[in-house]
Amino acid sequence: MPRLQGGAVLLILPLFFVFFCVSCATQPAVPPDILLLPPASFEPAWEEIAPGVALSSHRVEVEGLPLALYCLRADLSEPGVSLLATPPRSPDAEGAAALLERTSVFAERLSLAAAVNATPFYSESYRSGVPATPSGLWAAGGTILSPARSKYAALVIPQDGFAHILSPAEASVWVPSPGDDAAGGFSLLLRLGFPVPEHYASGYDRGRSARTAAATSAGGRYFYAFVADGKNAAFSVGLTFHETALWLLAFGAEDALMLDGGGSSALAVRRDRSGVSLVNSPVQFHFSGIERPVAVHIGIRSR
Repeated sequence: MPRLQGGAVLLILPLFFVFFCVSCATQPAVPPDILLLPPASFEPAWEEIAPGVALSSHRVEVEGLPLALYCLRADLSEPGVSLLATPPRSPDAEGAAALLERTSVFAERLSLAAAVNATPFYSESYRSGVPATPSGLWAAGGTILSPARSKYAALVIPQDGFAHILSPAEASVWVPSPGDDAAGGFSLLLRLGFPVPEHYASGYDRGRSARTAAATSAGGRYFYAFVADGKNAAFSVGLTFHETALWLLAFGAEDALMLDGGGSSALAVRRDRSGVSLVNSPVQFHFSGIERPVAVHIGIRSR
């Protein structure tokens, strides 16, 4: 086995130290068993990024732990504002209709005001353009491309009317009308303004991680796309399912479901003429700011 020369060792040691420090900084935190709840004084501050579309970003400290939270609100009563699920691009030989694509690239490609990652998926790699199999309901243009799963809730986007959230039982029997879209997730978080912990996934829901959720207001006028950063103890420790539900209540949501999270969490917005950029800071391979391609997104259009 060849030996490293002294100069090579001196070069490699600093690189190893940098990698070790970055890795440690981005390890998931193990906070005490407490609830990171919205402070009583919490009030969302909405910044309009497009007609009918506003963003509220917050860096807060709760119980001595940092959180980075982002909530996008779309007024579906505003003319020209609408939602869509990812349309299929190219089925592969095995029938998968989804190709992995970064959320920011999806928003740019379809000239959207914003986009967020949605349905969980399975793929052999995380490379853009690779076929993927969504795990849960996915529909586009009135066609169901991936069936609902018995324990998973879903967001339905009618061609006419406001989006609404289906329970797992409702999603399993949903039949789309022509033009309808849908995107599945994990558990229901809120129903009629109340947390629904009995629907949470067993075990997985109790850990802290980056989270993505979709929600609607009473009556369905507003759609919310919510992302909490996680996996970086120095920047944001992430949320549990129950904490996510309570934060969504603070932003004005009434019904909500958990979408895919962890390294897949991504919220991309278009700011004026500067193009599309990520609002949050995802963590991949222990490094912050690397966006993961995903199978299904929810897009927000604005005139």
